[in-house]
Amino acid sequence: MLKITPLPMALEEHFTVSGDGNRLDYRLLISDPGTFTRDFGLTRYRVWRPEIVVGRWDCENPE
Repeated sequence: MLKITPLPMALEEHFTVSGDGNRLDYRLLISDPGTFTRDFGLTRYRVWRPEIVVGRWDCENPE
């Protein structure tokens, strides 16, 4: 049986714009000793595409 203990969890996000402004790098660091045996992270990136417009997003009413 898996026993989960309530230990503090932490998420740390980093966003970095490239020197030419055409790329946004994203890094997420996760620390959750109650669930995982070690910290881990992931990295992603987005390339600037001026033809795509990102609209506002209402997290409480995502209609």
